[in-house]
Amino acid sequence: IHSPFDGIVIKVGVRDGQYVTPETELYTIADLSRIWVYVDIYEDEMPWVQAGDMAEMTVTGIPGRTFTGQVTYIYPYLDAKTRTNKVRLEFDNPGLSLKPEMFAHVRLQTSRQIDAVVVPSEAIVRTGGREQLFISKGNGKFEPRIVKLGITADNETQIIAGLQAGEQVVTSAQFLID
Repeated sequence: IHSPFDGIVIKVGVRDGQYVTPETELYTIADLSRIWVYVDIYEDEMPWVQAGDMAEMTVTGIPGRTFTGQVTYIYPYLDAKTRTNKVRLEFDNPGLSLKPEMFAHVRLQTSRQIDAVVVPSEAIVRTGGREQLFISKGNGKFEPRIVKLGITADNETQIIAGLQAGEQVVTSAQFLID
């Protein structure tokens, strides 16, 4: 039996002497020169992810190498248990070094946000049900202010509400402010 497709056999569905019908899957053949990677994105991060966004991936089994790909499909449903949305990424696989079922660390480079107000992530004080910053009012005076957070990337967090551009925030040792 000859396959009309080139690829690598990744599953054998039949054994020597087994009775087969036209519905029997004999072999599963895959072209591994370009691979799909599935990632789960938390629902509150989904507004930032779009098809076409770039992705970087590293795998433990191939140390020191970074693969570049992109988001090609966002599934139209949410997993009720994990509160995540499945997203498909595609990566070139030169030398077939990436293998099916490998675990990976993926970093998405979402659409750039213009004129976003951001603070260092360590400036945010999380107190249970709310997030706040300490704003410098000058002369050694500080004001706690509840803020609404946006996306976090590269140790910086977007502030959607509660802070104006140009205001100074305390970035460390907030516990010393009384």
